[in-house]
Amino acid sequence: MKVELAILNYNGRHHLEHLLPTAIREAERYGPDCRVVLVDNLSPCDDAAWVRKNFPSVEAWLAP
Repeated sequence: MKVELAILNYNGRHHLEHLLPTAIREAERYGPDCRVVLVDNLSPCDDAAWVRKNFPSVEAWLAP
């Protein structure tokens, strides 16, 4: 079974700094069929780019 852990974000970098390492670790424990995705609601401080740079295993999307 494939699992996608989706995290919604808006200007939440201070939360992501603590949340993402735990989410990534648990996704890796689940196995290769689990991935972590960040859905950013157009944060003006460019959180999606920060996630792409600092957590390359997380797929970061910008919400339309």
